[in-house]
Amino acid sequence: MHMVQIYASLCARCLEEEGRLTSTWNLLATGKMSENPEWRQPKLKWLMPARYLVSAGPVPELSSTIPPDDAYEGKHRWDPLATWTPEEEKTVVRKTDIWLLSWLCVMFFGLQLDRGNLANALADNFLKDLNLSRDDLNNGNTIQLLSFLSAEFPVQFLTKRYGFRFVLPAMMFAWGTVSWAQAWIHDRPSFYVTRALIGACEGGFIPGAILYVTYFYTSSELSTRLAVFWATLNVARIISALLATGILKMRGIGGYPGWFWLFLLEGLLTVVLAFISFIYLPSSPTQTNSILFQKPWYTEKEEVIMVNRILRDDPAKGLTLLKEPATWQDVKSTWGDPSLWGLFFIGLIAYIPAAPVQGYLTLTLGDVGFSSFHINLLTIPSAILQIITMMILAKSSNNFKERTFHCFVGEFWIMPLLIALIILPDGGNAWGRFSLVTLISGYPYFHPVVTAWISENTFDVKKRAIAAASYNVIVQVGSLISSQIYRDYQKPYYKPANTVLVSICALALVVFIAQRQFLIRLNTKKEEEWNKLTQEEKLAYQNDVAARELDGNKRLDFRFQRRIGSRSCDACRIRKVKCTEAAPCQRCIATGIDCTFNKTQAQRGPRSLRAKTLEEIRNVQSPRRIPVESLVVRLCIYRLRLYPVWPIVAVEEVITALNGGQHGETRMLAAALGAATMAQLKLDRFKDSGINDNLTAADFRDECQRIRETPDGASANIDRLQTSFFLHIYHENQLPGGTESLMYLREAITLAQILGLHRPSSYLALSPTEDRLRRRILWLLFVTERGVALLYRLPIVLRSAEKLPPLDIDWDDILPAFKKLVNLFWIFDQSRAFDILQDATDDTAPSPETLKALQRRLREVAETGNESNDIQKADICITRQWMQILIWRAMLGNGHWGDGPVQIAQDLLDEISRLPNTALEAHGPGIEFKIYEIASAVADSLNLANSRPSDILVRLQRFLAGNTNLLGRLAARMEPLSRVVEEDPDSPWESLIAAAEQQSDDQPWLFGPNSPRF
Repeated sequence: MHMVQIYASLCARCLEEEGRLTSTWNLLATGKMSENPEWRQPKLKWLMPARYLVSAGPVPELSSTIPPDDAYEGKHRWDPLATWTPEEEKTVVRKTDIWLLSWLCVMFFGLQLDRGNLANALADNFLKDLNLSRDDLNNGNTIQLLSFLSAEFPVQFLTKRYGFRFVLPAMMFAWGTVSWAQAWIHDRPSFYVTRALIGACEGGFIPGAILYVTYFYTSSELSTRLAVFWATLNVARIISALLATGILKMRGIGGYPGWFWLFLLEGLLTVVLAFISFIYLPSSPTQTNSILFQKPWYTEKEEVIMVNRILRDDPAKGLTLLKEPATWQDVKSTWGDPSLWGLFFIGLIAYIPAAPVQGYLTLTLGDVGFSSFHINLLTIPSAILQIITMMILAKSSNNFKERTFHCFVGEFWIMPLLIALIILPDGGNAWGRFSLVTLISGYPYFHPVVTAWISENTFDVKKRAIAAASYNVIVQVGSLISSQIYRDYQKPYYKPANTVLVSICALALVVFIAQRQFLIRLNTKKEEEWNKLTQEEKLAYQNDVAARELDGNKRLDFRFQRRIGSRSCDACRIRKVKCTEAAPCQRCIATGIDCTFNKTQAQRGPRSLRAKTLEEIRNVQSPRRIPVESLVVRLCIYRLRLYPVWPIVAVEEVITALNGGQHGETRMLAAALGAATMAQLKLDRFKDSGINDNLTAADFRDECQRIRETPDGASANIDRLQTSFFLHIYHENQLPGGTESLMYLREAITLAQILGLHRPSSYLALSPTEDRLRRRILWLLFVTERGVALLYRLPIVLRSAEKLPPLDIDWDDILPAFKKLVNLFWIFDQSRAFDILQDATDDTAPSPETLKALQRRLREVAETGNESNDIQKADICITRQWMQILIWRAMLGNGHWGDGPVQIAQDLLDEISRLPNTALEAHGPGIEFKIYEIASAVADSLNLANSRPSDILVRLQRFLAGNTNLLGRLAARMEPLSRVVEEDPDSPWESLIAAAEQQSDDQPWLFGPNSPRF
């Protein structure tokens, strides 16, 4: 996609259905944020060139450039400009933890309660009562797992079709019903049937619940929350053991064994939890009200925070609906992804070494001599230990943003303990054997870490659902294998089987390292291909939405997680500042240097920093360089807000040049335009959390001056001319009519004359684009110089004795109005009205009849044309009426009257009342001076004619609310009328008059006795 098309798509997103600018952009562009201070810092990430890669996941800037699907459940809360404080986000996360995570943990508790109560029943002579052997038990577990596996994928398709809110509670009700019904089993066939039904009903619940949670949490929060899930399974083991200890005492009641009551009561409890879940679970983050809670969990602001923080973390979640069904193509794409093969193989083998020890824990304790009462109690320590180790592992993995070595530690925990079981002598050592099997059963369970690893390495949400289901199926296959490792003939110590488990453990450790190296290799290949692209190709690649969704994690701008611990980038380390540890880090972006954190070395280099990094750090120490991203943001604000006022910069070409590395004259122009834009719109300090530059207009002015002092800024060309003009605008906003402002305007005019812009012959060999640009610049200088000359009584330099090059209409909604403004000054110029400024007394001065004719022509200008741009409407309206005021003063000096200021002011107010405030705010102090002159003439007219239309003065005064100097001067003019003019109650007139008197000492041209009256 070409840069112009990219820019056009950005502009299109700022328009409402009726074609107006959105209120957010109006507030942003005029420098007026909402009355609510919480919304005063708009995010502009989607305006930034997406040039940086990240260590895991897609490029973050695209999270705001791609809107969610129209049918996405939270689309009405999506706002790329929304911001919030860390405290507000913590509140949202805390609510989600309390209302959603806690109840899902209750559902997980019900899952483990019915899935694990068979192990508790074994302590109550379950096998003996049913005349079953341990091999029958293994077969029953195998049947359960096979049924579990067969249900995994169908359940995922059902959840994507009908939604998690309905499918998950229905599954819970089904397995709870089977669980309490299995209390009546009496032989091997009924045992096998109930095992198959429970497996079929529970299959797919875990991956479905995990995918459900991903819609409420960011990827960085996921690992800890999944750890809480699996910690709940261990809590269920503890509670189940305590419940079993009491329930199994009911043996003999009603003539039934203790395990009968265990199955019945725990199954009925699960059914009750299923009913509550059905009326409690939310459909989505923005649909949280239910039968139990009519009021939503989140406020409107919190829903905005929830939706946008999720989509900015992973924009793919907005491209796939919660109920959007997956297809066979999605399945093939997932299974054919090489980056997932290693993780799938890890799921197959990594959990096998500890599974037989955990599954046979109660039997092993019984074999070494513990009673049934003590057996259930002795299962509690291993569950508590696993909760602690798993939470520590998951929290550490999140803090260090690392997966491989945390999983490696969890796997390595098991190996020495298995070896100890093998070498432990037979007979006796009951408590020693108990200690070993407890430590093995309580190992740091890294399943949540691997699940989060898979989630962040799969871009598409449907692919993520299939990957999670596939991984869970493979884990259950591993459980199926583990259920057949301990054989009946090896009891009670199972040493041959433990030897096999040690071998599998060693294999898993190797696979973890191999998977990490494979992902590093994939990242390296992607980086090599990415660096071959030009900057424009990168921008086009990142803005191709269709390909982005199709390619997923195969994209060149996607990086798999591979960090090892916490590490600062080179630049932050040498400057001794805290690094954000992203790639690139935010501090390097803010200072405008390349961050070397994410670069992969072909071989181990020296311990010192790279020479290139050191050089870049030296270059940015002093003075500070403004990042390209900050320049681009101001360019886009100019294009959306001020281009109708100064239509002389091709923003798309400037952005392309900046991103292409052309940082000489182009950067100088961009900095000058940034300074002028911020000064004109009164954006004193434009802060944006996505850029963190906190730059003022003066910072851009300083950057421009720095480049002007280099050889890059010394040549006479169009960029230098435009730079001088925008520096004039900046200084005019700082000190109207000041020396620097006027000098830069004269410099721009001189450069235009050097380049021959005033000669029609100089345009003959130019391209159409360059021709139009130069004509616009010339006529903008023509208008600006004459406006300044009228305001400050200065002579004209850019003469129009010869016919200037005409303007061509090449933009229907902007240029015709620009031509109309030029025509106003052309009429004024050709009528020799500018001789008023020279106090001419000879025959060259216009006669009263000429002035009257000129005043009529100026009125007629308003009746021709229909400008569609409010900003230019305001400029033309005020300028025309201001010119009529100047003519009125000239005629008054010659004893003639003409149209009076009151009527002129009334016409002005009628026209302005139909325009929005933003139409005036884009013009800066020039408009304020013109309105002041009109109000001043009205005050003088009232003194002369004894007419008292006080409302006109009051309304005009309000337009000057932001300029205390002009208000003070107008207050002094209105002082004789203070008895009859109704003052604005909010206007401190006395203090303004005093300020005017003080200003007259500092700026005599503005407030002195010889100030211009025209």
